[in-house]
Amino acid sequence: MKNDYLTWYKKLLIELHEREDTISLISSSVDEPWTVFNRQMRDHFDKDIMQRLSVPNPWGLPGLKELISSKYGINAQNIILTRGATNAIFLICQCLLEHKDEVLVETPCYEPLWRTPELVGARVTFISRREPVYSFDLREIAQKVSKKTRLIILTNIHNPTGSFLSVDNLLKILEVVRTKNKETKILVDEVYLDFLDERPPPAVLLDNGFITISSLTKVYGFNILRCGWIAAEEKILRRIRYNQVFVDGIGSRYLEAISTIVMENLDEYRALSRNVVSKNRQVLSEMMTPLINKGKICGSLPDAGCLYFPEIPGIKNTDALVDYLKNEHKVCVVPGKFFGKQNHIRISFGGTPNKLREGLKRFVQGLDMFLKQM
Repeated sequence: MKNDYLTWYKKLLIELHEREDTISLISSSVDEPWTVFNRQMRDHFDKDIMQRLSVPNPWGLPGLKELISSKYGINAQNIILTRGATNAIFLICQCLLEHKDEVLVETPCYEPLWRTPELVGARVTFISRREPVYSFDLREIAQKVSKKTRLIILTNIHNPTGSFLSVDNLLKILEVVRTKNKETKILVDEVYLDFLDERPPPAVLLDNGFITISSLTKVYGFNILRCGWIAAEEKILRRIRYNQVFVDGIGSRYLEAISTIVMENLDEYRALSRNVVSKNRQVLSEMMTPLINKGKICGSLPDAGCLYFPEIPGIKNTDALVDYLKNEHKVCVVPGKFFGKQNHIRISFGGTPNKLREGLKRFVQGLDMFLKQM
């Protein structure tokens, strides 16, 4: 297998299942909200779920698309349901890109964002999110967009740093891109955007130059439902629908029906997640600020999301540190190489506050001992 992030992640999940003494800070979402979910399933399963299972879903369960439409203000006709955001990225790249087309991808970045266009034969060029706030230099974007640039791929809120692009930021990027190539589309992955106090409208509603993808996974913890979606203008969706038939066949009517219950109660799940992450951000600040002050890590604490991406000064590649933390201190974090920054690590803080505190305690102790051995 290739040395890619998702393969590494899947192998580690199996290992962690057998190592109950190890704390994982690698999951990029909140914990699965089992207490609320089980209550809602008890309340709704016999009547609501069974009734919705009787509705055919050849192009996605209509009720689910209507709920997404109502929640985010997107016309239901402009929504395609997908098996999570990763599946959405693949479908978009497969349909919009041809061999040797050019794609610009932010860096640091979630690895599938550049692996996927490469998989379909496109040429990837990176555009930098510049420290310390991980914003873009519009001049760099203008310089790198060409007549062959078909797609630009961004995340908002940014994975792995938690940086946020405002509506004004996005429109300025689009304006710069259009001065070079009016046909270039900008894909914005918004799976973390619901963490914000005041969520801006989906990028697709700002201009048809944007394509939006999202899911119920990161903010809401529902990896088990594989509920994602693409929102775009109709001429793009026609191509995706055609290919989706051969790639995915038909979606799970069962999972889509359950997802409708989640969507109907999304505000409760959102409040739960934001409350946990707010408490965790305080824990993160308490545990990481002393390390920042001592120069053992560098990187501002994120204002949004559930991810922290600090640099470890004096270490060119954090692989050895990550292995040491796992094997000697029983805490797991993600090496920065999977996001294009080998001297960084990614810490996720979407779990319970007590688990996070213990995991960060082990991280602090392990980092201190590792640095002393250098």
